[in-house]
Amino acid sequence: QICHNLDTRQVSKNYLSTMSEERSNPLTARLLDEDKANEDKANEDVTEATPVDSLSPPAAIEAMRGEKQPLNWNRDWPFGVVFYIQFITIITVGGIYTDDFIKMAQRGNQPENESNDLNLMIVLLPILTAAGFAMILTQLALVVLTKMGKSFIHCSIWTNAIVSFVVGITALANGVTVLGVLFLFSALMGCCYACAVRNRIPFAAANLSAGVSSIKSNCGITLVSILFGVVLFAWIILWSISLVGVMDMKEVCDENGGGDESDCILQVQNSGWSVLWLLLLFWTQQVFKNVVHTTVAGVVGTWYFDPEGATSCCSSAIFSSLYRSLTYSFGSICFGSLLVAIIQTLDAIVRSLRNERQNGEQNVGAALLLCCLDCLLSLLQGIIEYFNKWAFIYVGVYGYPFLTAGEKVMTLFQERGWTVVINDNLVRNALSLLSLVIALLSGVTSLLVSPNNEPITFVAGFLVGLLLSSTVMSIIDSAVSTIIVCFAEAPAELEQNHSKHSRNMKEAWNKVYDISF
Repeated sequence: QICHNLDTRQVSKNYLSTMSEERSNPLTARLLDEDKANEDKANEDVTEATPVDSLSPPAAIEAMRGEKQPLNWNRDWPFGVVFYIQFITIITVGGIYTDDFIKMAQRGNQPENESNDLNLMIVLLPILTAAGFAMILTQLALVVLTKMGKSFIHCSIWTNAIVSFVVGITALANGVTVLGVLFLFSALMGCCYACAVRNRIPFAAANLSAGVSSIKSNCGITLVSILFGVVLFAWIILWSISLVGVMDMKEVCDENGGGDESDCILQVQNSGWSVLWLLLLFWTQQVFKNVVHTTVAGVVGTWYFDPEGATSCCSSAIFSSLYRSLTYSFGSICFGSLLVAIIQTLDAIVRSLRNERQNGEQNVGAALLLCCLDCLLSLLQGIIEYFNKWAFIYVGVYGYPFLTAGEKVMTLFQERGWTVVINDNLVRNALSLLSLVIALLSGVTSLLVSPNNEPITFVAGFLVGLLLSSTVMSIIDSAVSTIIVCFAEAPAELEQNHSKHSRNMKEAWNKVYDISF
């Protein structure tokens, strides 16, 4: 009926337009005006009757889809400059105080003997074995996540409930009633959560499979993450040395104590530097983590939109994305990381004050205030870190400044109704469980290889396995988050470049959410 009315009005309009001699007639002019007004109203009715979600995805999100930004240095560059200055300063100061630090560390130490060298080799062999075994398990884990992602996610969401139930029963059996009731209640909530999210598991599994495929096609990104971890570890050592130097930290021993180490105390002359050094430590840790996250986002974005440039172990996408993260987008990364570092520093100060209160005089009002501040800062830190996670995806894929990237991400998910997807931690829970399993198996392996079966070898193997597996799983988590953003705004490109993953994700999505693709 609307189309018929539009056709009728168009014929009348054409007829009136041919009567040029009557255009000066007031009645004709009024009819033309009424006709135009009715036509505009009909068009508005048609537009209002068409929901946004029923439009094709490119048309529905054209206004909020990200665009590749030109390469320029005007992306929060002051924060990058300040970070490089502090980074180099810590290295310089650490190098200056290295000799004094070594002398202080060697003071009072006993000379090593041959048995110590032997013990070192006994510990080193299980650690190296655990590292190799963890790398093999990590590669097998990628296959498991690709082939059996759905089953493993099912297992991960039920594991929490089962563990809570076992701990609760154990606590009740040992007479710890309150703790047992709390864990049983947690198990009940875990069962309710598992039942509530079971219909979302297929989409999470399809998303996870796509993320793993993108990393397997660019496995060299794992080496980049490990390299950054090694550099950060070396920098932290220099940071520790520089902190001892600037605080003028010295070991003072009582001359009348007979040289016993228990008579020695550590004196600090300039304790105020500790706050600034703590901020620099948190900032550097966040920057390194977010550089890797942004680099992964850039690589996965290339795999998503231009797969020809991201199909090998050391593809050009890895180097170009890493270069952008360390140059053009580095200021944006430092900006967002600084926000989290400030909150972490404040939280560390509050916790230090809480510990002093617990060891000294008990003031109920002050203790309550510090407890509330601690909870508030922890909550704020989690919110900012979660915001950064998605904002840096836009930084890595499109090259937006930090604040613009955050606005783009929030707008995208709000307009498309994807806020519920962000809150789904199914993939992260599965990756965390897998990292824990690899770490436990690595610890057991190191314990079996150890000649004396010393418990310390299990701890060392567990930590090595956890470090290696967490490195790979964090990369996969970044890849999965990037694919969520890209799929939300450009599902057609996934269909064109990776039809199998597109089909799986669309079918799973349409079964759960009322949004058609």
